[in-house]
Amino acid sequence: MECLIISYAEEDKIYIPTDQLSLVSKFSAEEGVQPTIHRIGGSRWDKTKKRVQEDVEEIAKDLIMLYAKRKIAKGFAFSADTEWQKELEAAFYLSGYKGPDKSYRRCKRGYGIILTYGKIDLR
Repeated sequence: MECLIISYAEEDKIYIPTDQLSLVSKFSAEEGVQPTIHRIGGSRWDKTKKRVQEDVEEIAKDLIMLYAKRKIAKGFAFSADTEWQKELEAAFYLSGYKGPDKSYRRCKRGYGIILTYGKIDLR
C-alpha cells in the first residue's frame, strides 16, 4: 500500500494511505514562518492543541456577539417604489446593454432585501 509519510520530532512518523490524502492539508503561514515540530502525543503538542481550541472558542464567541448585535441593530428602511419612481426607471430602460441592466437588477434586488428585512449589511 502506498502512503504519504509525515515526519514529526524525535523521528515520529505518521503514514497516511493515499486513498485518505483528503485528510491532509498543507501548512500555510506568513512567508518565512516555520512550523514548530512536536513529538506525537507529547505534552507540548497537547498544550498547543488546548491553546488553539481556546482561541477558536473565543473567536466563535466574538462572532456570535457581532452577528447578534448586527441582527438587533436598527437599519434605515426605505419605502416601496412610488409610481413616479417606476415611471422614471421605465424611461431609462437599458435594453440590449448587459452591464447596466445587470447592475440595475442587482440594485433592485438589494433594495428588495432592505424592504423585506428593514436593513442590509454591506460589510
